[in-house]
Amino acid sequence: MNVERDDRSGQTPQRSLSQLVGDYMDENGLTLQAMAERTGLSVASVAALRMGTRGKRPQPHTLAKLAAVMHREVTELELAVDGSVEGRRREQRLLRWFRGLDEDAQAQVERMILQLRSSDESRAAASSTEGDRTDYSTET
Repeated sequence: MNVERDDRSGQTPQRSLSQLVGDYMDENGLTLQAMAERTGLSVASVAALRMGTRGKRPQPHTLAKLAAVMHREVTELELAVDGSVEGRRREQRLLRWFRGLDEDAQAQVERMILQLRSSDESRAAASSTEGDRTDYSTET
């Protein structure tokens, strides 16, 4: 089995839930209808999960049904949804902290986030145009 590795960490790259569902269906030659019948989910739900258009966080019972059919652990599918359990916990912790702030402090945090986003977008735009610079001054 050929497993791709992330060049930076040497670990297997994180795959999304839609990739895992799509790969399982492809490997087993399943149609949307067949996958729906196996999981007990609707065809529309399976299609949305496969295309990645369903809500970001499927219900726990949905993940449990998928995990059982796909012979995977529910935690593996949760990781595919969240990126990482620790990352999700951090997100929840920050959100609780933010909600505990008064309105002025929340507004200040929002302004800082907008400044950071603007700065990140400027850096991204600058780095993408650096690769576009071609030196046409070389003699023929």
